[in-house]
Amino acid sequence: LLAGPPGTGKTAVALAIAQELGNKVPFCPMVGSEVYSSEIKKTEVLMENFRRAIGLRIKGGEFKRCVDVI
Repeated sequence: LLAGPPGTGKTAVALAIAQELGNKVPFCPMVGSEVYSSEIKKTEVLMENFRRAIGLRIKGGEFKRCVDVI
């Protein structure tokens, strides 16, 4: 996860890394507010939708730790 103010190149860096790693690496830019809600149940639903959208099939607990950082 990359964090920082707008215009600092976060998306450009992520896209460059994804391109270097090849087509098997999903690249899906997102904003924390797209997958985080003050309602925990809603966050779980948003995260599940996100994982489905990029084809990830990992345990929720592993991915939730990443969300805590956002």
